[in-house]
Amino acid sequence: MWINRKGLAALLLLALTACEQDKIDKIEGFDQQAWLQDQRGCKNTRRDQAQFLYDHQDQFIGKEIEALIIFLGPAEKTNYLGRQKYFYHYYIENGKQCGDSVATDGDQLVVEAEAMGRIRNLRFENGI
Repeated sequence: MWINRKGLAALLLLALTACEQDKIDKIEGFDQQAWLQDQRGCKNTRRDQAQFLYDHQDQFIGKEIEALIIFLGPAEKTNYLGRQKYFYHYYIENGKQCGDSVATDGDQLVVEAEAMGRIRNLRFENGI
């Protein structure tokens, strides 16, 4: 199958537009700097921010996971369930991941993405 130059240009424009639609610039009421500065949740400032994200998860559902990773920073932990589901874990409170003498990891905000890289939901998970 051959695509002429106009067809190729249209496909590129469509791809660029799709990427731009998934971009997460700013969410009113969310303190992105506080989130990014609380690496691994060790300062305990992410919990309220995580609740805000959970309450407004409709703004993320269906978007590319890369857009959320750019917005929140890299996940602290990633799990894969075959080729069907991906789970991105962000610590939201102090725990053994901070090097403390606490017996468990801190609670986490977990972002679930489907095989195509689209966000399905956000949920909380207790430290293990």
